[in-house]
Amino acid sequence: MSKENSLIILHDSQDEEIDAIASMVKSVSAASFRDKGKGFIVFAKDAEWYRRRIEQSHIVGILKSANKVLGFFCGVPSSEIDSTIQNSTVYNEAYSFVQEWTHKESVNDYFFLDQLVIDPAFHDQGFGKKLLSQIQAQVRSDIFIDVLEKPLVNPRLMWWKKRGFLRIGEVREKLDSLAASAFDGKFSEITWGLYHLGARIQ
Repeated sequence: MSKENSLIILHDSQDEEIDAIASMVKSVSAASFRDKGKGFIVFAKDAEWYRRRIEQSHIVGILKSANKVLGFFCGVPSSEIDSTIQNSTVYNEAYSFVQEWTHKESVNDYFFLDQLVIDPAFHDQGFGKKLLSQIQAQVRSDIFIDVLEKPLVNPRLMWWKKRGFLRIGEVREKLDSLAASAFDGKFSEITWGLYHLGARIQ
């Protein structure tokens, strides 16, 4: 990554940064469902959701160039999975699946990457790849993601596969009314594919 770009890990709620993240996700989410085939599909979350993520000791990092937010990621280290499952209704099945898989495969430390988002103005410039590399350097452990597969396949699924993520299973989720609206109310359930990337040797 060039000197002009830097990864900043947020350890407390910074209103300006969090508002920028929430605004970015909203625009990315709208563009993804309107113009399928471009960008990562990400379900919009509000600023309060990201603020809670930080307060719950989850890792939230932003990629910046000067004062411009280019992208960000948020995720949960394995040490926080148990408390997250207790406090979440959205990710319970995915987190529980990963817990069982890692136990079976004797993987002790890992990171569940909830979201990776690049500002649409900076798509296809290599920033997603750079951000993933920074995540790997930061967490230095196995990484898991969930990728939308039904009723709509995330158009960037091949992006993840090209970077070494391998499918290990799937979970199904009943949609609430807000999430269902992204699909014009035509579907009540979606399927997430669970993917794994082994830790990069440093």
